[in-house]
Amino acid sequence: MNTKTFKELKKAAKDQGMRGYLKLTKAELIARLSARNDEDDGVWEDARGDARAEPTTIK
Repeated sequence: MNTKTFKELKKAAKDQGMRGYLKLTKAELIARLSARNDEDDGVWEDARGDARAEPTTIK
């Protein structure tokens, strides 16, 4: 999980419905996400793809 970017970690936290993740450091985010995802690695694939996607504009 240490190989994930901060952006990917924030995306995964958001996808999981975590609150207050924007105020956490990368190490804190890793610890909290690890506690929630001990057995589920699928969320990281989604976060990586979404983090690299082109930004969308809201009109």
